[in-house]
Amino acid sequence: MRRIIFYSLSVLTLGAMLVSCGQGATVENSTSDLTVDEAKQTAMSMERELVSRLDPDRVVSVDQLQVGGFFGCGEERIVQWTGHTEVVVTPDFDIEATVDRIVEEYSGREGFEVKRDVTSLGDPGVHITGRYGAGYLLSPGVDDNVVEILSFSPCFTLPEGMSGVDEY
Repeated sequence: MRRIIFYSLSVLTLGAMLVSCGQGATVENSTSDLTVDEAKQTAMSMERELVSRLDPDRVVSVDQLQVGGFFGCGEERIVQWTGHTEVVVTPDFDIEATVDRIVEEYSGREGFEVKRDVTSLGDPGVHITGRYGAGYLLSPGVDDNVVEILSFSPCFTLPEGMSGVDEY
C-alpha cells in the first residue's frame, strides 16, 4: 500500500512539473515520432541505466515493472508511457553520493537537464528531463532501503484504437 501511495504521489508531482514545462508548446515541437513500443523501451532503458549508476555492491534486488500507463502531455492523444523500478539496497547504501554522481554525470550530457531535488521527507533525489518532455525521477522510497525510479517517456501520439487509460 505504501508503494502505491508513493508511486501515485510521485506521478502527480513529476507530472505536474512536466506539464507546467510544456505549457504553450505545440504538438509539432513537443512530440516525438516514437511508437508506443519505442516510447516504453526508451523509458525502461533509462530506468535500467539509472540502476546501473547505483553501487552494485549495495543493490539487493531490482524490480522493474513491465506494465505501465499513459500520462497526458497536454494535447489530445499526446501522452507519455510511465514506468517504475524499485531497487532494494543494503542499509549502508549512500543516497547522497549516488545523487551527486548522477547529477554530475548528467549535467554535461547533451539532451538532458538534471536537477538535484529534495523529497517531501527531506531526502535527496534527482530529476532528469530529456527531449520531448521525458522525465526521470530517482529518490529514496517510503520503505527503508528502497530506491524508487519513475520514468516518463518522451511525449508521443497515442495511436487510434488505443485508450489513454489503458495499461501497456
